[in-house]
Formats: sequence, structure tokens, C-alpha cells
Amino acid sequence: MTSGVGGVETFMTDLNSMIDHTTMETCFLVHQNINERYLSEINKAGSKIFCVTGIKNNPFKFFRDMFKLFRENDFDVVHLNECGASFFIYAFPVIFNKKIKFIVHSHNGSSRSVFTNGNYTDLYRFYQDIKAFQLYGFNADKSYFYTGYNNVPVVKVLIYLISLIGINGLLPLFTSAIVYGTTGKILSTMINKKKYITNQVVSYCFFIFVILTNYKVVITNIRMPIGMTLFFLLTYFEFVQHKRNKLIFIGYFCLCLIHFAFIPFIIIRLLTPILSKKNPIIVLSVVFLLGLIVSVGSDLLNKFGGSYFSNILYKIEFYTNGAKSEYFEIHIAALGFVKILTLIVLLFFINRYKHEVRTEYESMYSLSYLFIMLCLGSFWNYYLFMRMTNYLVYLITFWSIFVFCKSNSLNNDTFKRTPTELILLFAVVSHFLYYFLSYQYRVLCF
Repeated sequence: MTSGVGGVETFMTDLNSMIDHTTMETCFLVHQNINERYLSEINKAGSKIFCVTGIKNNPFKFFRDMFKLFRENDFDVVHLNECGASFFIYAFPVIFNKKIKFIVHSHNGSSRSVFTNGNYTDLYRFYQDIKAFQLYGFNADKSYFYTGYNNVPVVKVLIYLISLIGINGLLPLFTSAIVYGTTGKILSTMINKKKYITNQVVSYCFFIFVILTNYKVVITNIRMPIGMTLFFLLTYFEFVQHKRNKLIFIGYFCLCLIHFAFIPFIIIRLLTPILSKKNPIIVLSVVFLLGLIVSVGSDLLNKFGGSYFSNILYKIEFYTNGAKSEYFEIHIAALGFVKILTLIVLLFFINRYKHEVRTEYESMYSLSYLFIMLCLGSFWNYYLFMRMTNYLVYLITFWSIFVFCKSNSLNNDTFKRTPTELILLFAVVSHFLYYFLSYQYRVLCF
């Protein structure tokens, strides 16, 4: 119940007034002060009222209050009445007590807002699609699905396999395993690649990756985190391990079958070898204006027609036409610039070791600068800027290895904080605070 006057509050007090309180004791769990209109009726019926701290006000006090409540009281039945089943968080301790009968009454029936709170997410509609696969099968009519799988077949197979298993939670678990597991494996392969790259340094850098990567986005956005990790893996094989084969190029193609937002990533990859051979100012300018160029190109492609091109052009227009997002957050934009600044400082530091580090990883160095220009050029479009700056975390993690190693050796193993390391520390702290003090953390408490 809230402090207002509404349908949920009226329903609960009316239901409570019809109960025979000589045979049944009722209690109300609230996280706000009850409106006087209902409070008098509840007190008249002799019902108890338990008030806990709202999870949005203080998550730590909320969990303390909830565990204390269910530890000190024995409830036979818990009846949850809210405008969304996502408010199960206010009764979650019942999962630890098999004796309690749990009833959920959602007066609205939609929990989508808790998934889309401030950021568009794939998880809600993928859960809907998992249900559709279970009911109608793999070749069901596309009208049953929230996603146009005809143009993203890789994702369709993944969602279908999850539906066969029947455990929805495997989808975010699978995504987390790819993002953190693959990145951790890549970093581990760099140990002893140079004599100064140690386990300790790689551990530091993986910790940086974990903090800078928004965990909420990893387990709710699905496609972009998986695609970015695969793109990092492919470029690592190409530019660091210098392996080139057909599988790598097939991997780049598959990225576009995961999400059309990876078209700019592929363009950046194609321009990377050109940067060192041609006039860098021209190449960087082209990348900076990539959004405009893609928009003009989409007009030309539109003449071809067809459903496949139409879907591609829709996405291109969505990410490049300068549309303003209703979900725009100045904090996310600010953190995007923190990532850009951090990567610029790292590359400036690496440039001091041109013959020892930069020369060997010239392509990765060029790729990093191209992504910086793409991010700066995409600021006018919130959707594109948010996605492009998220990828910078992978590049920051990669170059941090050399920054820590060189800083350590320069300071005779005293590990004194250099300005570059202080910038990294600032990026880590700012992302950590933003994640836990904003809705990014709270949105997972459903």
C-alpha cells in the first residue's frame, strides 16, 4: 500500500473488512505511511501494520528490515497486492520458507517498466519470446514474437535453445558467462606474453573491467554485451595474436546477425588498416561524421526495397538520425565522456613506448583512436553514444595492462600512483558510485 488513495488500497481494506478476525489475524506490510482514509479502517479491524524501509530509499536497511520481519513473525499466507508482479521483492523471504503459502495479485499485470526503467532492454521481450517458442515452436508465425528474428537468426537459435531447457534465467547467466568469461580468458592469455605482464597486473585489469562494465546492462540487454565481447575477441585474434582466417571474417558477419548496431563496428574494423597508410586526419574525420554518411547511404539503399533492407534501414535511421531519447540521462552521458577521457590518457601514455608497445599493437592502437572519434561524433545521438562508449571499456582494460606494467617498472616496484593511474582510479570510482547510487542497481531488485 502507498500513502495515496487508489484501487489497490481500496481493494485491500475492503477485503480486510470482510474477514472474520475472530478466526484469522491479518497484517499489512507497507513501505510508506498509509493514508488516513484506510488507516482508520485497518485499525478498526484490529490488523497489525508492519512498515519497512523502501528499497529505493535505502537498499541495505530494506534487506535488514525484511529479514527481521520474517524471522520474528510466523505467517501462514502472504498475499501480495501490487500494480506489478515485480514487487515480489517486498515478499522475497517467502522463498526460504516452504510452509508459507504465497499469493500474487497483480492489479496491472505489467512489469515491463521495471525492465525499461531509464534504458531500453531486450530481457523483457526475450522472456516473452521464450514463452512464444514454448507454445508455438521454432517456425511459428512472426506475429507471435516481439523480435524480428528473420534478420537476427543467431539470436533466434539462442532464444529457442533456452526455451527448450525451460529455465529463463539461463539467458542472463549465459550472457554473463560470455562477457566476463571470454574477457577474463583473453586477459589471461597475455600473462607472460611480455616478461613484465604478471598475474597480479592482469587481475587488477580484470577488476577494472568488472567495475566499468554495467552489470545491469550485461544481464538485461543481452545482444549488445555478447556482440561487443565477440568483437573484442575477433580483433584480439587479428591485431594482437595476428591470426587471420575465414572463421574470423565469418564472426564479423555474424555480429550483424546479432544486432544491426554492429554495422559501425564493422566499418571501424575496415578503416583500421587504412589509418596508418593514408592521411589520418581524413580517416578520423570520416569516422567522426560516420552518422551523417550512414544516413545518406541509407537513402540510397532504400531504393532497393525489400523487407531485409527495410529492417536494416530502420535500425540505421534509429541510430543515426539524431533522434532524442526520452530516456536520456546526463549521468550516462557524463560517464561516456569519462571513458573517452580515460582511453585518451591511456593512449597518450602508450605513445611514450612507441617502439616497445605501440609498434607491436599498431592496429589495436589505431582501432582505439577510431572508436574515440566515433564516440565523439555520435554524442548528438543518445542511443549510438551510449552503445559506442560502452565498448571503450574493453579497450581501456586492454591498454591498462601496459600502463600498470610500465608504471610499476618505472617506479622500481613501489607502484606509486602516476597521473594515468589516477585517471583510471577516477573512472573506476565514478562508475562504481553511479551504479550503486542510481537506478542501475535498483532496477535489478525486482
